Amino acid sequence: MADSLESSPAGARVMRMAANGVWGLLGMALVVTSAAADPPAPPGANPSGLFGPAINPVDRQFDRLGGQPLGRDAVPERTGTPSSLDLFQRPSPSSPPVGRTWTISPSIGVQGVATDNLRNSATRRESSVYTVIAPGVVVSADTSSLRGSLSYQPTVRLHAGSSDQNRVDQQFSGRALATVLPELLFVDVRGFGAVRPVSGGVAPESTQTISREDRVQSTSYQVSPYLLQRFGGLATLQVGYAYRQTSDTGRSAFLPGQSQPFFTNQDTTSNEGFAVLRSGEDWGRFAFEARSVNTQFDGSGIYNGAHRYVQTLQTRYSLTREVALLGEGGYEDQRFNGATPLVIQEPIWNVGIRVSPDDDSYLTVRYGQREGFESISVNGAASLTPLTRVFVAYSERLSTTTQNGSDLIDTLVVDSFGNLVDSVTGAPALLAFGNSLAAVQVSQFRVKRSAASINQTFPRDRLTLAVQRVEREPVAVAPGTFAFAQTTNSVSLAWSRNLSEVTTAFAFGQYGQSQSAIAGDGDNFTLQFTLATRLTESMSGTLQYLYTNRGNDAQADRTIQNAVIVGLRQFF
Repeated sequence: MADSLESSPAGARVMRMAANGVWGLLGMALVVTSAAADPPAPPGANPSGLFGPAINPVDRQFDRLGGQPLGRDAVPERTGTPSSLDLFQRPSPSSPPVGRTWTISPSIGVQGVATDNLRNSATRRESSVYTVIAPGVVVSADTSSLRGSLSYQPTVRLHAGSSDQNRVDQQFSGRALATVLPELLFVDVRGFGAVRPVSGGVAPESTQTISREDRVQSTSYQVSPYLLQRFGGLATLQVGYAYRQTSDTGRSAFLPGQSQPFFTNQDTTSNEGFAVLRSGEDWGRFAFEARSVNTQFDGSGIYNGAHRYVQTLQTRYSLTREVALLGEGGYEDQRFNGATPLVIQEPIWNVGIRVSPDDDSYLTVRYGQREGFESISVNGAASLTPLTRVFVAYSERLSTTTQNGSDLIDTLVVDSFGNLVDSVTGAPALLAFGNSLAAVQVSQFRVKRSAASINQTFPRDRLTLAVQRVEREPVAVAPGTFAFAQTTNSVSLAWSRNLSEVTTAFAFGQYGQSQSAIAGDGDNFTLQFTLATRLTESMSGTLQYLYTNRGNDAQADRTIQNAVIVGLRQFF
């Protein structure tokens, strides 16, 4: 689980938007990348805290004992091809130009899509041509009281002959930090939205062509005011409150022969109080963090009357500049609703070691008990050469589709391209809600996730090879629903090449498998080729070809889809 210790100022803005009946008005603002003197973001639901994905400057300072960065010091390079949002963004720096505190870049995009399988069906193949209209705005600011950025691009799909496929998708990402009282009171606001397939078996790169029947609209946002008090070099105290809302909306989904759905609409809110006490530089080689995070959930399914109370004390002792010993102790009280409620009232503990031979390499290994079971976690990154970087990760945790989206907004960082990515996987924020190869289910799961990637950069090219395995085992089934275990494996290769100063070519390929004793086994193969160019100073164009081939035990024929997408975007 990599996290960037390097940051650059970026800006923020709070704006209201409608979300196609899913949200109402949302006060939202957006991506912050703070400098080391900036206040930290709230700890949120992320249980790993200081020694896990940490994106605030206090954590960065804590991780620089003895001048050696001991925290996670890099974000994985983005894998795959850019999303439609990335392709339509005007090339620009990730922060406002010198002397400017605000930048606003509105635009309008139009895409023509031709496909030979509109409904992604193995038996009902239907050719169609449809239009996508995508207004967008990118806003960033860097003022004394507000920092952050917003990228918002809803997409409207219009079908002349298949009106039942008309729809509006909400795609946005952003985060902002407002300073109410300097060095004392702050408000952190963040959120994002994306679309994914409920049945799974689709590579992230091909989610834009899924049918309306298979679509789940996911949104998540958080508002968190907090107080920050520094006690010189002795310690820093952070106390605050976080309100979150996460929703997943789409048609109920059933397995063949099952009378209960594995997916239904979910809308969950949570109220969280937190307090964090972190040691300062006066402690020398020794560092600690005492953390109390107490969350009450209100929602349907397993979140009806659920709560999560976690109290921990984490410590670290730096034996040398390269080696540190890690330890954690605490207690957790968690309860989630279900046919058989999941209740965890147990101690938390773990021990570990972190080795960081240089500023670009680290390996962290921990073993301990959390969320009712013992497990190991591994995170590592290394630069084999100045242009070759590898990442590895393994973790086990309890999670749900809704909780994954809620927790994700605590781990968003900005990659080297200025785009929001998940610090855990390196995936673009709009694609990082979950594993698109697996079905979207509403129950609680024990999730084992392992991943590795290697990134190679050339003067004009970039290659990324990634492998991932995810195992999900249900531990609490939402009342009135059905849940099943599923394992997915995937390998992907992404390539990009700068053909000229204004034109870039992208290619992406992925092979994936899903395995389930109940739902059956399946596999998929995806290819995507993209050509993106700047036609004028204010207009960009894209040409894409997408091929998907899916099969599973439940159907005799394979689902094959070809799609050609031509797009233009005009900036104002």
